[in-house]
Amino acid sequence: MQKKYQVDYDGEKELWSGAKDSYRAGSTVTIYYTLIISDADLTFRIDGEKVSAFWKEGKGYRLRFVMPEHDVKITTEVVDSMMYMGE
Repeated sequence: MQKKYQVDYDGEKELWSGAKDSYRAGSTVTIYYTLIISDADLTFRIDGEKVSAFWKEGKGYRLRFVMPEHDVKITTEVVDSMMYMGE
């Protein structure tokens, strides 16, 4: 039996549909970020590395990755795309 590793959702686990506390190494993790923010750009990172997330109508942003053989941290950066940045 393969060891399970922990996922740290950066205090936002409740915003991820299908999120579990741990997964077996090598398993495919599929979770959905359910907070919909209009006029904002979202960046998702796993252990600091930017990862692609795809919009799934009715579910949110889908994040899919293979669980590595270590604990991971998932973070979400939200940038207001309507904010005036100046010259």
